[in-house]
Amino acid sequence: MQKSFAKISYFLKWKAFSRIEAGIIGCIVALSALILRFGIDNLGSLRVHLCSKYNPLLVLPAFGLIGGILCGLLIQYVSTDITGSGIPKVKSYLHNHPVALNIKVLLAKLIGGILALGTGFALGKEGPTVQVGACTAYILGRFKIFPAFNIKQMVASGAGAGLAAAFNAPLSGVLFVIEELLKDVSGFTIGNTAIACFFASVISLALGNRRFDLNNQISLPLTKFSVIDIPFCILLGVACGVLGALFNKSLISLCKINNKYFGNKFIIRTALAGLIVGTTIALLPSSFRDYAGLRHLLLHGQTSLNYAITALIINFILTLICYASGAPGGLFAPSLTIGCAFGYIFGLMESYILPHSIFAPTTLSYAGMAAMFSSVARVPITSMVIVFEITHDFNLFLPLMICSTVAYLVAEEIYKDSIYDRLLELEGIAIPKSLSESVNISNITCAQVMQKKLDTIQVNATIVEALNLFKTIDHSELPVIDNKKLVGLLAREDIIKAATIENNDTINKIYKKNPISVYNTDELKLAIELLEHYKLYCLPIKAKDSTLLGILTRTDIFKTLINL
Repeated sequence: MQKSFAKISYFLKWKAFSRIEAGIIGCIVALSALILRFGIDNLGSLRVHLCSKYNPLLVLPAFGLIGGILCGLLIQYVSTDITGSGIPKVKSYLHNHPVALNIKVLLAKLIGGILALGTGFALGKEGPTVQVGACTAYILGRFKIFPAFNIKQMVASGAGAGLAAAFNAPLSGVLFVIEELLKDVSGFTIGNTAIACFFASVISLALGNRRFDLNNQISLPLTKFSVIDIPFCILLGVACGVLGALFNKSLISLCKINNKYFGNKFIIRTALAGLIVGTTIALLPSSFRDYAGLRHLLLHGQTSLNYAITALIINFILTLICYASGAPGGLFAPSLTIGCAFGYIFGLMESYILPHSIFAPTTLSYAGMAAMFSSVARVPITSMVIVFEITHDFNLFLPLMICSTVAYLVAEEIYKDSIYDRLLELEGIAIPKSLSESVNISNITCAQVMQKKLDTIQVNATIVEALNLFKTIDHSELPVIDNKKLVGLLAREDIIKAATIENNDTINKIYKKNPISVYNTDELKLAIELLEHYKLYCLPIKAKDSTLLGILTRTDIFKTLINL
């Protein structure tokens, strides 16, 4: 009985605690998303209310200007890490580049997001919630409130929870982490991310955060898909792929222009952007003052072709201006709005050509949302699922799949890489796409790249000693040595699943014997091939007599490839 209780206690401490932490992260992120929405809605309502009392040509430019100045002050004097969506910052951290994810960044991002979006900037709130989620996970990990096994994976879980909270789309949050941020499908990553996203969505929904949930409308727009719609879906996918590539290229060009002429003068950059947006919106119909409301008008087919074209052009241009200024805000929601308008235009075209296709404008509006986001962020699966989770409409599954996939393929042919990778390149940060990128590594040996200082464990160590060692390190595996000779690898998960935890029990029956390894004189190319083929994260490096010399990780290889 005592032995069984010890097993259960250990399992709860080292396995369940990470799940508990993921759940706490999800709850905190949901509260942050609620605060963000509350602030944005109230500031936005004040802006619209004042427009009904005073001349919009005075109110809207003034709000944009003041909001821009305040955002610029936050960026310039509090933290430059709050610019843009924050997703490139999170991705940079996850790939071992120094990025601040502290409480100062968290609070500044929340306040900056409220100011920017509440005063009319054409950006989305999902960027701030993603960065806030990452900051939350990082802070919990640093304060060691719970013993996180891998802080990077928990940060990714927090980022996914931020997306889930913004759209009430838990599955999309998980997929975004897998498809874009970490590109990791390990059980630990998926399990913790799923829990964080689940709690973020449930709490967010319970607290009334339904801004992107179209099911709270009085009547859902009807959709229908048939074989005759396939050619139009393909055409829409191609068009969105071209438009998404143009959007990414234009955004990078505008960022370069801002950097060249304004540099780090963010007060001027954001103030000018706010003034331009406020003045432009003031000259347009009142429906343009609410970006979510504009999207709903298009989805319900309550607009004309001219209106949809205007919405497409205006949102395309204003989003570029707002994001390039550095204002805190994301690109998810603007991409959805642009795609919605573009899809609506294609739907009207189909209904003109085929008069019986009365559902085409709404169906292609949804498909356009997924296609545009897919072409901008290069995450076709996440794009498809996020619109599906918003609508819960199975009629949309095939058009979403067709449009997202085609848009992704076309965009990649025209202008490679996601907007987040391109933005990181502006900062001089290159994120490798895979370990087997075409670079000249023929003259590099494993000894030149390996880590010489490494943690190891003796073959006769007890399980308790192994547990204590794993408490102090972040590695998922440890080389097992016998008089400096490599004899195996001990995985953290194997220790967790151990059949006993008696003090005098050794790790002999637990560790993996004869692990895949390479010699110090082997070429780096061989190590890369082994890592790719066997889906490994590290390789022990040994001498010809099996003496352990070091260890080679994917991170070590990434750093080497970047510096070539």
